[in-house]
Amino acid sequence: MGSMFFEGNGGSFIGAFKDRIHHILEANGAFFDGSEKKGHAQKNQFISFNTLQPYPEGKNKGLYPTIMIQP
Repeated sequence: MGSMFFEGNGGSFIGAFKDRIHHILEANGAFFDGSEKKGHAQKNQFISFNTLQPYPEGKNKGLYPTIMIQP
């Protein structure tokens, strides 16, 4: 592109880049077939998060707030 040029072994660069992209796709579950080759996307499907967090500071630091859930 423009005045850019490449020096070195282009084949080695392309091979390493291709391997890296394949690893990223594999790690993220792009090749998951429904039972094998799970990636991050499939392993984290049943994760849950606390929407209530403990107090970050003050006398209640580390404690969770009291919550009452009523129908």
